[in-house]
Amino acid sequence: MNFSKTKDLLSPIILINLLISFFPLAFVIGTSFINLTTFLIILLGLKLYGLSIFELKKNKVYFFIICSFFIYIILVSIINYLPVLDQNDLNKDRLIKSFLFLRYLVLFLIIRKMVSENHFFSQYLFVSSSIVTIIVGCDLILQFYTGSNILGFTSEFSRHHPGLFIDEPVAGHFLQRFSPIVLFYMSFFYFKKSFKRGDLIFLSISVFFILTIFISGNRMPLILFFLNLFLILYFFKNLRKVLIIFFGIVISSYYIYFNNISDDNPWRYHMGNLKAHSYELIFKKDSLSIKDNITKNRSWHLSTYRAAINTWNKNKIFGAGLKSFRTNCEWKKYIMCNMHPHNYYLEMLTDLGLMGFVFLIIIFFYPIFIFLKKMRTKNYFLNNDNFKFFPLFVIFFCEVFPIRTSGSFFTTSNSTILFLMLGILIGEIYKKKLKK
Repeated sequence: MNFSKTKDLLSPIILINLLISFFPLAFVIGTSFINLTTFLIILLGLKLYGLSIFELKKNKVYFFIICSFFIYIILVSIINYLPVLDQNDLNKDRLIKSFLFLRYLVLFLIIRKMVSENHFFSQYLFVSSSIVTIIVGCDLILQFYTGSNILGFTSEFSRHHPGLFIDEPVAGHFLQRFSPIVLFYMSFFYFKKSFKRGDLIFLSISVFFILTIFISGNRMPLILFFLNLFLILYFFKNLRKVLIIFFGIVISSYYIYFNNISDDNPWRYHMGNLKAHSYELIFKKDSLSIKDNITKNRSWHLSTYRAAINTWNKNKIFGAGLKSFRTNCEWKKYIMCNMHPHNYYLEMLTDLGLMGFVFLIIIFFYPIFIFLKKMRTKNYFLNNDNFKFFPLFVIFFCEVFPIRTSGSFFTTSNSTILFLMLGILIGEIYKKKLKK
């Protein structure tokens, strides 16, 4: 046995990279494994870097803002929940969670440090994402055609096929999230020795994702996947031909399929709902109005957005605390309450007020602005490292896209993917240049 190689494999840098690569599988297994993975990364990261994760040589303002954001979450929760702590256990739970949310700040700082020190090995994450995502997609196809997935589970939903997620209809969200990594890794890195161009592979994988996301029954991931492709279309001219072919295949398949199914088919109904809901949100004059004379709408998301705006009006500046929407929301005509507003930005307004909203805008859009500016420069993607980080940028961009429905910002899966990708992007911006 080569003990030096074994020692290298057990080094904190390698172990953290392996843990990061475990995230895709952890998202499938469940919240407990995501939290465990995050905890181990923090533990090893602090052992490796110590307090140096707080050493900031560049852009101290941005890091001051992101640290202030987490402190602000705690302060708002203390102000709102401490006086009523004895009224119910829910208030205690929310106050505790506001402190526990600090783990994502530490995760962000460790990932940023890793990337900036050239300790992040993207291939680990790319390989694991590709394997897990393809398995999830194939399992969905199996469940769709045979009625049960590889583990023997059937779908309990009329429209959704959860596959390996069993009782949670979120397979499409998972596939869309990691699709940019798979598209780029399989097309331009893994097969680079066998193919001069990855166009055919890129086209095949795009068709695979559009099919599996459609089968999952999740509508927003379907839209976001097209947003992925439009970003790629904009920045990579050499892929425009293959993407035009792809869009032609999708449009033709769509019309052939929907012209040959019955009117009572659930897919026709749900796709019709998607178009109607989108039209209401974009073109309806009183779509987000909370006045008494608002008109009826088909979209329950729109009714929830109205509820969020109505709730925000009660605490406009500072908000009502972590996860307060579900208790402060009031049912009214064409206004529907829910567990959360189903949009990150509306959730910020209701829970953390205008202050939290401004924090979030700066935190999210600063790296996007920097990367968009860099990517527009000539020959930017000739650098292999820049090319590798593009799919991670696409994941983050689609995750924070303002005009989308989403889960709660404060859930484990959403917070993890957000601050993981944010740490990678900020670390890449300030990465040390390796000496040649």
